[in-house]
Amino acid sequence: MRIRIANQQALKGQPGNFQRSAARLAGILVLACVPATVALADHHNHGNHGGAAKTESAADSKSDYSTATIKKVDAAKRRLLLSHGPIPNLGMSGMTMGFEVAAGVDLTNLNAGDNIQFKADQIKGQYTVTEVRKP
Repeated sequence: MRIRIANQQALKGQPGNFQRSAARLAGILVLACVPATVALADHHNHGNHGGAAKTESAADSKSDYSTATIKKVDAAKRRLLLSHGPIPNLGMSGMTMGFEVAAGVDLTNLNAGDNIQFKADQIKGQYTVTEVRKP
């Protein structure tokens, strides 16, 4: 990377100072970009949504339900599109995203627009709704 300074005349006779300053600035810029790059990469692949990987089941973690509004129900594929609040046991903040639905969850009374309380876990790498109830 080459950095140019408009008034290089002021640094005449001090080439070492200019080179050291330019190297320091380049190092600072690289270090400043690393956290943003890591954050974007983690979010792009849904990472852990800001949390550490979770391998414990929802029953073993917090018993609190998260809240959501159902945006879409796909009973044939056993998927829900939810606009949800925080999911503490997954370290996830609120967002709209799709979830797999565990076999034991009854989808027959769920419709788009319903407000629900639910529990979710990461099962075989997929975010999965494990319990649903209507408040």
